[in-house]
Amino acid sequence: MNFVRNDPDLAAGLLFGALGILGVLLSLGYPIGSAARMGPGFVPLVFSTGLTLMAAIILATAVLALRKSGEGKMRPSWSPRPLCSVMAGIVGFGLLIAPAGLVVASAVLMSCSGLAAAGIDHKKHAIISVALIAATALVFVYAIGVRIDILPAGGRLG
Repeated sequence: MNFVRNDPDLAAGLLFGALGILGVLLSLGYPIGSAARMGPGFVPLVFSTGLTLMAAIILATAVLALRKSGEGKMRPSWSPRPLCSVMAGIVGFGLLIAPAGLVVASAVLMSCSGLAAAGIDHKKHAIISVALIAATALVFVYAIGVRIDILPAGGRLG
């Protein structure tokens, strides 16, 4: 089997597997309990086990794809743009949610995340962004009742 560097599925599978196994090992240090009376280690154990299983599926898919690709075929290289733009959106959201409100923070998140893909239709992205921001405000502020500013400078609370 050929080892192809910069294969995103292989890298993701290895990362998820390492994090899942680490989570399982750390959760075993806490009482697990039962499904009816869960201990503090139950949920981390279940999530870490799920992450490890997902990693196994991703790794198996990556290995099968590597075998089918054969020798001499080019594999797509890894691009840092999607990772950096999504991370910038998440960090921007976290920094802006308290001072600027939910609408502005969500708009920054959607705008930065939209830069991850090349050649997107900006009109469609703007429409989807407005719809998701409105849905987020409706669900979290009005339906669930999370006490957060919707607009900057002490805008209306839910």
